[in-house]
Amino acid sequence: MIIASSHDFEKAAKRRIPRFLFDYAEGGAYDEVTLGRNVSDLAAIALRQRVLKDVANVDLSTTLFGREVALPVALGPVGISGMYARRGEVQAARALVNPASGHDRGVFAKGGGLVHIALFEANAVAVFEVNCRN
Repeated sequence: MIIASSHDFEKAAKRRIPRFLFDYAEGGAYDEVTLGRNVSDLAAIALRQRVLKDVANVDLSTTLFGREVALPVALGPVGISGMYARRGEVQAARALVNPASGHDRGVFAKGGGLVHIALFEANAVAVFEVNCRN
């Protein structure tokens, strides 16, 4: 199967992972109202596909928090990613900061716990998120 859309990813995941993990990843919280709105809003966006020309010297670098980043990549918290693979969140963080991945050490990351340890070990940019409830 050639994966060409988000629906293709969903079909492939449904075939490959245990049902309870698929249901968790596919579902939303409570009545799934926000999930439904997000899906609807994304479906309303039409992307104009174009062919890239002369991309031999594209520079994606930028500066984040005063630090040069060759390729800014966001790594967000993924709930129970450790259920999909042993220490899955750490594996994801280490993959992002692995020089073989092409991301060198410039990673804009958001996560917690062991993810930040992996990012710290790689000298990557780490951003902490704080949520407060009254």
